[in-house]
Amino acid sequence: MNTNTAEQAVSETVAPDAQTLVLLCGTLSTFANGLDLAKIEESLTNTPGLRVEIVPDLCGSPKALLETATEGDDRAVLGLCAGGRSGREIDYHARKAGFDPFGVVTVNLGGLCARAHPRDLATNKAIVLLAAAVAKARMFTGSGPEHVKPLLGWSDQKVSRRALFTLPPITYQPVASVRTDRCMSEVGCDLCTTVCPRGALSVVGGRLSVDKTACDACGLCVSECPRGAVELPAASPREFEVELEALLTAPGLPPSQPRAILYVCDRNVQVVEDLAKKGQPYPAAWLPLQVPCTGMISPGWVLQSLVLGAAAVGIVTCGAECKFEQQQRTLDVAGYCHELLALLGISPDALRVLSPTSVADLAEALDLPLGNGVGLDDKAGRHANLREPLATAEALAQLAEASNETAAVVLRHERSPLGDVRIDVSGCTGCESCVRACPTDALACEKEDDGLAITFDPNLCTGCGLCARWCPEDVVQVEHITDLGALSIARTELYRDSQVHCERCGVAFAPASMVRRVEQLLEHGGSSSQAIRRCPSCRGFGISATLAGHVQPDQQKED
Repeated sequence: MNTNTAEQAVSETVAPDAQTLVLLCGTLSTFANGLDLAKIEESLTNTPGLRVEIVPDLCGSPKALLETATEGDDRAVLGLCAGGRSGREIDYHARKAGFDPFGVVTVNLGGLCARAHPRDLATNKAIVLLAAAVAKARMFTGSGPEHVKPLLGWSDQKVSRRALFTLPPITYQPVASVRTDRCMSEVGCDLCTTVCPRGALSVVGGRLSVDKTACDACGLCVSECPRGAVELPAASPREFEVELEALLTAPGLPPSQPRAILYVCDRNVQVVEDLAKKGQPYPAAWLPLQVPCTGMISPGWVLQSLVLGAAAVGIVTCGAECKFEQQQRTLDVAGYCHELLALLGISPDALRVLSPTSVADLAEALDLPLGNGVGLDDKAGRHANLREPLATAEALAQLAEASNETAAVVLRHERSPLGDVRIDVSGCTGCESCVRACPTDALACEKEDDGLAITFDPNLCTGCGLCARWCPEDVVQVEHITDLGALSIARTELYRDSQVHCERCGVAFAPASMVRRVEQLLEHGGSSSQAIRRCPSCRGFGISATLAGHVQPDQQKED
């Protein structure tokens, strides 16, 4: 995103009449190294649709959200002194104030800024983090009954003594839901079900079903679905896209200072927040982007982050303690990215996989020099699109151009975000099963009166393999591969055949190879074989006429 002001960083993400409330805890001015709250407030005050207020002790009294909100407030962002404050308390007061609690974004400005950096630098970083939080909050589209499940009993979050007696022992957790208008489960797509670590997704009767009791809101299904058919409140790709763009472009940090994106999961963010608390400071250039699980992060997220201007990308894994057992998936993604970056002549330090098991090692890895990124100076007009394979393909092309690499770069890897499809034309009947099964339109069928062609665009292919699975002739092969040469050619023709025209009405109705295959199965002959050369509309007429020739007029009348 090409922006120069905080207003521009968020203006494209929200309707003109929407209003976002930003509350800053007043204690931040004296917490640790402190923040210049007046400067932060000034940086946001002129942003259309924002209302900023400083609350003396917001961290100690989340009820201020209820007391400060007005009827026009649509979303809320809370700048707090520390993490760990009970989400239950914030949710409770957010609901009473009329907010959707999943749309309330909290930012630990104390742990990520005031405690970690000197006052001026901490203030500048806080401005960037708040701009990103506002952008994300404004992109939130709301939640309904299908998006939530109630939980009984107290969680392991910290709560005040008063809240222990006054708040109801119930909270709500987001769960995945399905956009049936986008889902392709009816043609056999089950990509989301294969990655769900809880078995919460299943295809029943051709429809995708969500077991709310099993869903744990990891977000892997959201990242895996190329059609945006699976939704999870506060974890949509579009929310992360605008947050990523704001982190890399919003004013605050000096233009000369590089910025790096640090992907960290909800359950592991405390480790980053506590680095400075444990005497392990790190560069302010590292800007955290929090996700439900780092298993959501695909190679496309990493590559697009670099193209958008990140000097480096870090992924903080949970190691063997990962609640969703996604450690190996993250390592595989990093392995692909490292191999690709090496082929492009880019330093492997551009992507860092960080383990939280040792605070000292984590701080040391973050302290390594960032460099100047991948050398893409003109970032105007570039936007993140973390779901579309085309955006990943474009990022690859831009990285190759910046590295002066030729189109000969080819990488076969199981975690390649792109794939290649081949068809054995000798056995293909042109039935289009592969085209109907493709969730990204990488395969298409182009029909003319005298023929048809199946074409393929590698820029749209994710290598999911659904086309091969649904081919009745078993003539489709899919490979996980990143081939820059193929990406530059774009759509190519994989199969061509003539169309058979109905003997009776003349309309083109089927590929010639399909008709020949059916004739072979019917062993060449008889009235049934004759009917095959007619379109479905005329085929019944042909059979009726044939039968009429063998039935007496009296019998026809009786029938």
